Amino acid sequence: MNDRSRSKSVLVGVVALVGLSFGALVACPANQEPDRRAELLASLVEAQFIPTLGEASERGEALHTAATALCSSPDAAHLDAAQDAWWQLRAPWKRALAIPLGPIIDDGFDMAIDFWPLRPSSVEGGVAAGVSSQAELDALGVASKGMPAVEYLLWDPLAGDEAVLAALTGADGPARCAYLELLTADVALRLAELDDAWRDDYATQLVGAGTSETYPDLALAIDAIVNAMIAGLHDLDDMKLAKPLGLTSASGADPELVESRISDRSLTDARDALAGFEAAYLGTDDGGLGLTILVEQRNPDVDAKIRAELEAAKLALAAVPEPLRLAISSDAAAVEQAQVAIKQVRISMTADVASLLGVTVSLSDNDGD
Repeated sequence: MNDRSRSKSVLVGVVALVGLSFGALVACPANQEPDRRAELLASLVEAQFIPTLGEASERGEALHTAATALCSSPDAAHLDAAQDAWWQLRAPWKRALAIPLGPIIDDGFDMAIDFWPLRPSSVEGGVAAGVSSQAELDALGVASKGMPAVEYLLWDPLAGDEAVLAALTGADGPARCAYLELLTADVALRLAELDDAWRDDYATQLVGAGTSETYPDLALAIDAIVNAMIAGLHDLDDMKLAKPLGLTSASGADPELVESRISDRSLTDARDALAGFEAAYLGTDDGGLGLTILVEQRNPDVDAKIRAELEAAKLALAAVPEPLRLAISSDAAAVEQAQVAIKQVRISMTADVASLLGVTVSLSDNDGD
């Protein structure tokens, strides 16, 4: 069954499952707000989660194709194409990872696809070992593979593209290219497996909340969504900004802790992650629903607060100068302002939204601080 057919089958299940909830809405007394939780879950799955993972899977295949072409003809044009394919894949991947939910965390796909911080020695160890098969790659630790490892082989932030091409055509060029092709094939494989895990089971568990095995109560599914949104914000404000900035230790700023520092996509990664949260909260331009429909229904002031803080976070992040690996030292105040603004959204989600919706928060506001 192809992706389109599977998506349609999931949609049929959504309509059948959510139809029961809609019938209940009609029966609600005039003075009682309708329960839109099932409607929200169905929309999040069909309009956001599944399409985003599907896009990431397609772009993973495109990255592998570009890497294979680069190794067949290692020149500037093919290197640009491979770098662009990696860059384009990051967008849907970071949006998906902004809501770390279900198989992406439970089955370890986050670590398999995007282990971080990057460990160059582990990547070079994979090249030196002459790894040449999927079985051999599977035997290596997550630090030796994934998107950061691919990034390391495609960029050189100090010596530039000429140095990358020289490495791919030098004495160990065949080994580096073989490893690069194997890494990109593995990324594409893991993304396809993650997409399948969502479509084949987890999507049904979410949209069937109230009767499904994983979520026998609608409240449990909303708990999972809100907690994932809070966890995604925590990863962004703490792991991706506070730690590199040196706010969580006495060692000072550390550029080696900056995500995507080799390609200097760090700030774009952060903006993509915040966009993933924004879509889950506000909904999408094409009509996909967001958590706001529940929050605004219960307390418009809390909803307005989240919206205002989210806008402030976007503006603060946009004000950080490129690249982040240098900005953490040259303009630490701007980076910290963005970190504080994103953290404020997390605090409000934890203190206000979770309380309003009756969600039990699994991540403390002080975790990681």
